[in-house]
Amino acid sequence: MKIKYSMAEIRGSHKIGRNWVHTFLLKPTVMGTTWLVANFTNISPNTISAISGLFYIFCGYFFLTANLPWHLFWGAVFFYLGILLDAVDGKIARLKNKSSKFGAWFDSYIDVWGQSIAAITLGYGYFLYTGNHVWLLLGGVMLFIKFHHNLESNVALQLMGEKNYERRISKDNLGQTGLIGKIKGWLLKKGLRDPVSGSDIKVLFFVIGPMFLILDYILMIIIPIFLIKAVIWFFYYKKELMLLDK
Repeated sequence: MKIKYSMAEIRGSHKIGRNWVHTFLLKPTVMGTTWLVANFTNISPNTISAISGLFYIFCGYFFLTANLPWHLFWGAVFFYLGILLDAVDGKIARLKNKSSKFGAWFDSYIDVWGQSIAAITLGYGYFLYTGNHVWLLLGGVMLFIKFHHNLESNVALQLMGEKNYERRISKDNLGQTGLIGKIKGWLLKKGLRDPVSGSDIKVLFFVIGPMFLILDYILMIIIPIFLIKAVIWFFYYKKELMLLDK
């Protein structure tokens, strides 16, 4: 069978300025999976998104039954498969010129439902696993931390406009001044967008934590980092938005 899409073309569908998880953990499997799907199937990007949603449901089932042997592990595996396909669907859409507004909305819709299912079921599952009622609250904390990042960036995008917002994360704009600008410039040279992104947090919460049974330690690290980052980004967005008001 003739190979229609080369690996170079697959890499060309990769977005500039991603996160630690995508750059170091997902990228190898995403590129390989995208190459296989693009060349050997006719599956649509929206169907890929729907399949990722099924993986999130399987993840939720295993997290809900976390008191059974290995169920936390398998829940983490299915969540990883969900975010893997969540990355593949957009690449297939760009590669085959099948991008659409509905597809972008459906992709985000599945992502929101998937992470909500994971946070709620993991909190309850850890309660079953440990017997500690605090985990019922921490499930909500995980959900809040994850979606605070999404809300923050989406509101900033609407207020700044796409052109001004993209300027902040483009490799063409590495000469930003100030400490935050220098840190962002260094990260962008490495192909990274933020010191700790929302995608990094969800993988720490829903893959690394339950897979290796270290979710309590991860929360002790992430919660203070999240609070510090929230304060830093508040002042960064304030500066950027006030400049646009002038």
